[in-house]
Amino acid sequence: MFSLAPRQSFGFTRGLGYGFSIAITLTCLTAFGQNTDLQGGSLRALVESRDEAVLSSLVPGKLIKLNVESSDTVTKGQPLAQIDCRARRAALKAAQTDHKQATLVFENNQNLMALDAISELDLELAAVDVERKRVEVEIEQIQTNDCILYAPYDGIVVKTLTKQYEYVEIGQPIIELISNAPPKMMIVLPSSWLAWLEVGTALDVTLDEIPGTHGAKISKLGVRVDPVSQLVEVEAEFGQHPAGLIPGMSGSILIDQPS
Repeated sequence: MFSLAPRQSFGFTRGLGYGFSIAITLTCLTAFGQNTDLQGGSLRALVESRDEAVLSSLVPGKLIKLNVESSDTVTKGQPLAQIDCRARRAALKAAQTDHKQATLVFENNQNLMALDAISELDLELAAVDVERKRVEVEIEQIQTNDCILYAPYDGIVVKTLTKQYEYVEIGQPIIELISNAPPKMMIVLPSSWLAWLEVGTALDVTLDEIPGTHGAKISKLGVRVDPVSQLVEVEAEFGQHPAGLIPGMSGSILIDQPS
């Protein structure tokens, strides 16, 4: 099991984050089952993007517009790319015409029903046809809307994965995007630290690429301990976000363990 002291020394591993903000992941290099007693060290940290998405095409077709490049800042709802959807728009118009025709038939059948010229079944079938045509219009409208790729949140374009005017298939990646929301830190610590660690516990962050020490606090404790490594993940937040913080930066974190 772990034998731990204040300011234990751990290494870090690089990984991919998928959250709305920049995160720091710390991975303990102390193997499960080792008796380690390290004094006066610090936790190494790696800055990662916590919210990250690869935006893919929802419809097949030629990519006729690619409105962003790497490092561009985007806002939620901003059009990022557009697929050629002339055929989809034509299909939508045809579906709308069919729905209008079905509605006219139903209204005419209502008049005939009042004159006892048709059966009740004929009227019900006409009503069913109107509903079916309405659903077809809705489907075509959704597929037409999917021709434009919108930013799901405020963020920064990491890179574009497809070139303009190329043909794309359903599910083909087009843009990699990360959020520019306030950063957070994800920290992996020995589970024995839960005996004294709590929300609000202060820590110091020193980044290799940004001068100075930056204060932070534990904001959330993990809800499950890994049974093999006996590690637990916790979250922390900067008191004041360092200017220029970007994914890939690394540094050290100090957490003083109570005596």
